[in-house]
Amino acid sequence: MSGFTMIKKYFFALFTLAFHVFVFGQDSLQLDKSTNDYMFKLDSLNISDSLDQALLLEELNLLSDANQQEKDKLQAKLDSLTLVKELRNLKLKSEADSLRLVTVGYPVLFFGDTLFSVYTKLGPIKPAERAKRIQQKLESLVEANDFYADSLHIEDVEETVDLYHGQEIIFSVSDKDAFWLEQSKIELANSYQTVISTSYARYLEIHSLRNVLKRIGFLLLALFGLVLTIYFVNRGLKWSSAKLVEKSDKFVRPIKVKNLELLTVDREKQLIHWLLRVFRIVVILIVLYIFLPIIFSIFPATESLARNLIGYITTPLKNFGIGFINFIPELISITVIILITRYFIRALRLIATEIATGKLEIKGFYADWAKPTFNLVKGLLYAVAFIMIFPYRSPFLNLIHILIEVGIQIDNIF
Repeated sequence: MSGFTMIKKYFFALFTLAFHVFVFGQDSLQLDKSTNDYMFKLDSLNISDSLDQALLLEELNLLSDANQQEKDKLQAKLDSLTLVKELRNLKLKSEADSLRLVTVGYPVLFFGDTLFSVYTKLGPIKPAERAKRIQQKLESLVEANDFYADSLHIEDVEETVDLYHGQEIIFSVSDKDAFWLEQSKIELANSYQTVISTSYARYLEIHSLRNVLKRIGFLLLALFGLVLTIYFVNRGLKWSSAKLVEKSDKFVRPIKVKNLELLTVDREKQLIHWLLRVFRIVVILIVLYIFLPIIFSIFPATESLARNLIGYITTPLKNFGIGFINFIPELISITVIILITRYFIRALRLIATEIATGKLEIKGFYADWAKPTFNLVKGLLYAVAFIMIFPYRSPFLNLIHILIEVGIQIDNIF
């Protein structure tokens, strides 16, 4: 074995040892907080294994056939390294499964349609940037009318599997992508190609002339329904308001405090007319709000606005419903406390009445003391009941607290 080969051998051995000590300590991988750290360590382990394996193979090739005993030892080390690598990969897979449960990928969108998600880096490019670049490339090709699904093809290069559109590379599938999604690089690239082709076909169908004309027809129909609904609601409420004001003489009376007339009949009619006008405007706005999600949902580009408008109504109602259901056990407890307090006070009132009328006598307790003592005990019972109810944090108590805070803030402003 030449001197240069010996130097190279020990250099690789030292470099490999440094990798194990610096990066992993005892050749173990602990689950990190971030996916990037996890994948960095995975890369480092792969590099370290490759160096170990390359060193052993080089030594094995340099040995002559006469030195069979030494070759057997090196082959045993090589087999042992392979076994250790397989066992560690099982551990890595288990840890990766745990990390997948909490890791959120960055979606690649194709005109609002989610194609797939990116979880890992590619060189210095972070997952979010990779997803953004893939999306921009696809959408720019479509917007330039230069996208053809049959131009998509896959090329397997040394480190990655690349998806091309013609001569332009769209994205690359790395070993880390394949490991993270538990597929081979070829399988993953093929699945992405299929997803893109399917999504593009759906995009063409949505934006075909027939569908566009159909959506325009639905839009005109929805607008006609909106105008017609607002017209009849406005006319109906105007008629109802006029009839109500006309017959208001039968129930409207001036509001007086002793000899001071706060509101005359005419003023009250004006107030009623104003309130009915405000009510009519509110109803028209509600009708408009109901129709807007229907109008926005007709076209794919505005579907997100429709979902947001619906969410502004359904989300508070959903939260209220969930909150009320969760509050039912506490509501039962509050009801039990109130009922016990109420009937206990009624029992005490009965006893106090009997003592006050002289029907029940207690030695040393005068009849005149019955009513004041009852009122004192009743106040104490109410206080105890309130203290028992307060920790349940009733939604009504929270609402009162919010209103008090708002009042304090308004008072500070003015």
